[in-house]
Amino acid sequence: MVCGCKATTKLGIATTCGVLFVSLGVALIFIFKELIHNQIKEKIPITPTSDTLKAWKNPPADIYLQFWVFDVKNPYEVVHYGEPPVVVEKGPYTYREEMPKIKVHFYDNHTVSFQQPKTLIFDRSRSVGSDKDNFTSINILYLTAASFFRFEYSILQKFLNDFLELFKESLYTQYTVHDILWGLKHDTILEFIHSFAAQHNISLNLTDFGLFTNGSTDGTYTIFNGQGNINNFNIINKWDGVRYKLYCNF
Repeated sequence: MVCGCKATTKLGIATTCGVLFVSLGVALIFIFKELIHNQIKEKIPITPTSDTLKAWKNPPADIYLQFWVFDVKNPYEVVHYGEPPVVVEKGPYTYREEMPKIKVHFYDNHTVSFQQPKTLIFDRSRSVGSDKDNFTSINILYLTAASFFRFEYSILQKFLNDFLELFKESLYTQYTVHDILWGLKHDTILEFIHSFAAQHNISLNLTDFGLFTNGSTDGTYTIFNGQGNINNFNIINKWDGVRYKLYCNF
C-alpha cells in the first residue's frame, strides 16, 4: 500500500512539473514574441537619430550585375547567303552597383523622401575580360535608321541606302561591351539621324545610345519610415510628389 502511494505521489509530481513547464514554455513564447516585436518597433523605423540610418542610406552589402553578350561569328554569310547566325556567348562582365540615398528629408507625418542615383563600377576580377572586349551583333542604329525612314518617299529611302553603303554600314557591326552598356557617342548613323530630324523640325533628344547612364535617378521617392505603424515601413507614399496608388488589372 505504501508503494502504491509513493507511485501515485511521483506521478502527481511529474504531472505537475509537466504542466508547469508547458505553461512556462507557452508564457515564454508570448513574452519573447512581445520582446522581439518591441525591438523591431524600436530599431526598424528610419529617423534622423536611428542606428539603422547609416546602413539604410548606404547599404553595406555589395550588389553585382553581370552581363553576357552573343558574338555573331558569321555575319557575312547571314547577310549574303541567309545562313543562320552562329553565336558564341561571352561573359560574364561584372559591375558592382552603388545606390546611395541622397537628398534625404524627414517629415512630421512619419515619411521620408530621397533620391537614389545608380552607379555601376566595372569589376575586372569577377569578369571574363575587359569591358572593352569586341563582339559582333545586330547594328541597332542601322535598324533604327531603316525604321525611321520606312514611311518616307522612295527617293529618301534610296538616299539612306546610298549613305549607309558609303560609310560601309551593315546589318551587323562590332561593339565593345562598354559601348552597348554606356552608349555610342560619335556614331555616323546617329549623327545622320540628328541631322535629318533637325532639317524636318523633329525634336529628337538622342545624343548617344546605350542601356545605362551612371549617376541617373528615377525620381524622388517618399516612403513611410515605420514610426507609428511598423507595418507601413518602406511603403511608397509618393513618387515625384504624386501620391502613389496601387492599381490591379484583373
